[in-house]
Order: sequence, then C-alpha cells, then structure tokens
Amino acid sequence: AEYMGNLIIMCETPWSLHNLHNICKNITKKCDILNKTNNSFKLCANAVIFGSDDFCASIGATRSESAIEVLYARQKIVATCKMFKMQAIDMVFIDYKDHGGFENSAKQGKCMGFDGKQLIHPDQIDMAHTIFSPSKSEIEWAQGLLVAWEEARKSGEGVISYKGKMIDMPLVLQAKHIVAMK
Repeated sequence: AEYMGNLIIMCETPWSLHNLHNICKNITKKCDILNKTNNSFKLCANAVIFGSDDFCASIGATRSESAIEVLYARQKIVATCKMFKMQAIDMVFIDYKDHGGFENSAKQGKCMGFDGKQLIHPDQIDMAHTIFSPSKSEIEWAQGLLVAWEEARKSGEGVISYKGKMIDMPLVLQAKHIVAMK
C-alpha cells in the first residue's frame, strides 16, 4: 500500500526567510528523489507557514495592527511558495476574541496571495474558511470568463472584453485557480 506524506515548512527566522528559496528547492528535490526510489511511501512538500511572532521576536520588531513590520516577509513567502507550487499559509492572529481584526487580517492575507491562515481558536475556523474559499459570485465570474475566453480563443483573439473589463492571460489563470478551488 502507498502512503502519502505532506511536508509543511515553517518560516519563522530571518535565516529561514533569507534561505526560503533554497530550502524549498532542496526539499522538493529530495522529495522527488525519495518518490522515485520508494514505491510504498510518497512525500510531498506542499506548504510553508509563516511564523510571524517568532520572526518578529528574532528581528526585534513590534507587532502592529497594520502588520507593516512583516509585509516584506509575507510577500516573499507568497512569491516563493507560488514558484514551487506550494501553499502559502499566513500568520496567526493572536487576539482570538477580536473577530473584526481577524477578518481584516485574513482578507489582507488572501489579497496578498496566501492560500490559508494559521488558526489558534475554533471561533476562527468558519471565518477563515469563508474568506479563503471562493464565493458563489467569484465562481460564476470565473466560469463565465473561461467560457468567453475559450470562444474568443477559437477565433484567434488573445485579449477579450468580459463584463466591461479587458481580459488577458493573467486573469484567465486567476479564473482557473478560482474554479479549481470550488
């Protein structure tokens, strides 16, 4: 029987942030080697979690409501994860009783490209699921865009207008991502 293991990487120090590309590259390479030589166990490096509080402590930063002190780190984690086709999991929101603050933090993370968020309290689960899952209107938009794109592609067009907006390949890829998440 084949067993599949998922490897999740923590990034919580300046060293790990600086070396994240090499860490992901080497772990991915080692997983590929293992998977080619072992038929009973498969390992997949599939996510990086940002340990923001440990990161801030290690650089002497003070956490703020805006999270400006970790902006660079968050964007680097997202970009590196996407390069290696891994999920980027955003930082924890420690004031678990502040539902509005959690919602703002999660929405900010989603806008930055994170695929999910660390949770420390059961009350955060439903809101995180709602924020990081595509809405019905997003799914309808994506499906309609993909249909319009395919029709235009058959006639050789590389750019189309859909619902009053110019659409080219980056938005097509975004629509495909939304449909894949539904």
